[in-house]
Amino acid sequence: MTLGGKDSSNRSRAGKSGSAVHSVSIPRSAALGGVRRRGGRRRSVSRRMRRFESALAQLEVTERLPSAAGMARFAAGSGRQRSKAISALLLVAAIAALVFIHSDDEWFVYAEDMQFSNLTYLDPAELVRQSDVEGWNILWLTPSQIRSRLLEHPYIVDATVSIRLPARVAVTVVETHPIALWVRQNETLWLAKDGAALPAAGPTDESLPQIIDVLGEAQAVGHADRQAMNADVLRSALALMDQLPELQNKVRYNQGVGLNFPMPGYGVWVYWGNGEDTESKMENLAAARIVLSASEELPQIVDVRYAYRPYYR
Repeated sequence: MTLGGKDSSNRSRAGKSGSAVHSVSIPRSAALGGVRRRGGRRRSVSRRMRRFESALAQLEVTERLPSAAGMARFAAGSGRQRSKAISALLLVAAIAALVFIHSDDEWFVYAEDMQFSNLTYLDPAELVRQSDVEGWNILWLTPSQIRSRLLEHPYIVDATVSIRLPARVAVTVVETHPIALWVRQNETLWLAKDGAALPAAGPTDESLPQIIDVLGEAQAVGHADRQAMNADVLRSALALMDQLPELQNKVRYNQGVGLNFPMPGYGVWVYWGNGEDTESKMENLAAARIVLSASEELPQIVDVRYAYRPYYR
């Protein structure tokens, strides 16, 4: 049987069975199109994978999935970012607070915000001006700065300064008090321990030792720019009045004879001189008193300026 006969018999059997077999051919272009579409999807996925791998490479990750060390580094990096964010927020808050403090009047110091204690004769308003803090923000002031300015005041010996927020300044003042009075022709000055002389700033205690120097001849040499008594003269005068209470805290001075005073009970004038050899001078003065008590005619002057050559006339 030929191939052609076999084919005919097959077709006749198919016809007999009542069912037709249809042969469908797929065009080549369509078949190739499907392959291209599948290939396109693979290339698209491949590109995305390469981009992902490149991104991982930029993050310095060598594996397709992050290692434990990589995760730790990532977590640490996240912590730093949070820290930076918190720091930025704190900085913004600090700037906002500074702006508020420098714009709110409650943080500025005025005369009514300053409290002075331990004052007896100084004027608080004058000390406010001396401190030079009025109208300043409290954050710009320091206790040492205010104290330094107050100590420039000639009538302040010391000051303790404290600052309280938002704008309070408390000052405890130690005022200058004289240890003696320098009685001159037209004025009475207060004398400090070092001889510095100041105009009386308050009530003058008349019981203080007084050095009567009408012409102001006890002025300290080298202090022409300010009033000051020669420190040796002041020291000697205080010692003399302390040892001779009968002088009633008064002694005179002139350039020619130095300290001088009337001897109590005798009407004799004593030339004391400067502050040297005080002990010898006191001994000579005691001897002169003995002589005077025994004399019928009193001298006018007893001169003990020179400790080893006293005389009277």
